[in-house]
Amino acid sequence: MSGPTGSTIDEKKINWESFRVFYFVAKNESITGAAKELFISQPAVSRTISLLESELGCRLFFRKPRGVELTPEGSVLFTHIEKAHNEIQEGRRSLRSLLDLDRGELRLAASDTALRYYILGHIAKFRALYPAVSVGVLTYPTSGALAALASGKVDIAIVASPLLESDKLDCRIIKNIQYIFAASSSYELPPHEKTMSVRELTNEDFICMSEGTSTRQHLADFFESNGMRLDAKYSLPENDLILDFIKEGLGIGIITANAAEKSLRDGSIVQIPVREKIPPVSIIIATKKNGMTRIAERFIDAIL
Repeated sequence: MSGPTGSTIDEKKINWESFRVFYFVAKNESITGAAKELFISQPAVSRTISLLESELGCRLFFRKPRGVELTPEGSVLFTHIEKAHNEIQEGRRSLRSLLDLDRGELRLAASDTALRYYILGHIAKFRALYPAVSVGVLTYPTSGALAALASGKVDIAIVASPLLESDKLDCRIIKNIQYIFAASSSYELPPHEKTMSVRELTNEDFICMSEGTSTRQHLADFFESNGMRLDAKYSLPENDLILDFIKEGLGIGIITANAAEKSLRDGSIVQIPVREKIPPVSIIIATKKNGMTRIAERFIDAIL
């Protein structure tokens, strides 16, 4: 790139701070005015402009008795520098707004269990704290939620255990959820305080979560540990449907204690006192290592 004098401009040698000084001299039409705004000395401003003119190979200002005036070459440069200055200022404002959560978006992926029985209330609280931040939620089985996180489609995945270990994720347990066996109110329970073995339910029709979910795998592992195979009569995508099937007397449901709580209280279903306890399922919040946005950090702080 050549200036009017035919000299070549070495962009690597140009100090970009010089353009900032140039901008304020042009805006103020004064070396003195620029020095005051920049909190530097007048000689320092004059030296910077002289060096910039030398590096660019042209005069940028005409000196006047009371200030300076842009040359035609200086006017061309100022048109671009002014745009750049305004863009930088807007960028700083936008960044500050984002850091202060005055704007932005939080993208979540959650399994149905995690969303319904833990995260939903926290989303409402977060929106109340930061109303300018939009919150998008995608529901997936655990594997799908983690895939969305890995691909950058979401900022946070809230899922149910078990998880495959990964050195690319930070995972924290935020809640443990207990599963119970439940039946319709017409089901004949054992005598008071007597428990049953899970093997005594072998011939029952089971109602539980669909195959391909981490919850279904967790339940299958539990049955296998007790020398049984989980052959569900009804495989359903969410706890509410499982609850409906239980109430209709269509079989023994395996459901979260949270989902069953209200129906147990009103007597529309009963809990079967099974001796072997299903290990609790952990609700886990997963993020990429070294990849969290400020908004994601604030959300995690709010729920932990």
